[in-house]
Amino acid sequence: MTATQNGWSNPVYFHDNRIDLDQHYDDPSHCVVYAYAEFESVQAQQAELWLGSDEGMKVWINSRQVYEYGGRRRHLLPNDRETVQILKGTNSVLVRADQARGGFDFSLNICEPEPDPRYDGNRVPGLEFTVPSSDTRMAASRDETHK
Repeated sequence: MTATQNGWSNPVYFHDNRIDLDQHYDDPSHCVVYAYAEFESVQAQQAELWLGSDEGMKVWINSRQVYEYGGRRRHLLPNDRETVQILKGTNSVLVRADQARGGFDFSLNICEPEPDPRYDGNRVPGLEFTVPSSDTRMAASRDETHK
């Protein structure tokens, strides 16, 4: 992976729940990648993180660690679900993805809690991801079902 200013790479924009680091970084091995974004919520509310990875993954929402997985598995969305509290206005999400070998991707979606499995997986309404100091929208809410 190519380091730039202060050892960090330039921003990379993905437009999906699945972040394909393997393709972007040309099949890396034995490394760690951090992904950071901010998102806006129209209200304070409980949400359900949908998370997927094939290797280790940690997630922080608003500087609080809310998820950790260590090990290897088949990547699905979701491998896991985690209930979190999001704030009205700007929130932050930081992901640490570990890579030993093989495919290197992870998935993350911030969904409405839904007890009926026929309707779960919809992104929280009005939620939009952004990169700090940028007006570029990385993803927009369309009330899509992501299964």
